[in-house]
Amino acid sequence: MIALSLYARIILSASLVLALLFVFMLSLRTRIKAELAILWCVILIPATLVTAIPSILALLTRLIGAKHPASTLTFLGLGLSLFALIYLSAKFTVLFDQFKNLSQETAFIEKRLQDLEARIETEQNPD
Repeated sequence: MIALSLYARIILSASLVLALLFVFMLSLRTRIKAELAILWCVILIPATLVTAIPSILALLTRLIGAKHPASTLTFLGLGLSLFALIYLSAKFTVLFDQFKNLSQETAFIEKRLQDLEARIETEQNPD
């Protein structure tokens, strides 16, 4: 098994730490909901540990049967990305349903308002 070079581990770990800091800054500025910030922390913190500590990466590489640590990182990255996409898809579905319900309620209220305005107008002008 070929280990990741120190340079590669430093670059990957630094990138993940920067991403974690970015999520933290977005959370502080309320640009991202706490729920999503937690999701990203759950993904980024373990990824940083796996990248920074060679023994954890080597163990995971053996456990999944990969030949190279880079393959393990790719596999983990794809798995975690898939997890995030599924979670966000579920959230999107809920928001879409809420939007649809609000749109329907707005249409019903507008129709009711038009009917009331028409009735008031006919009562005021009975011609």
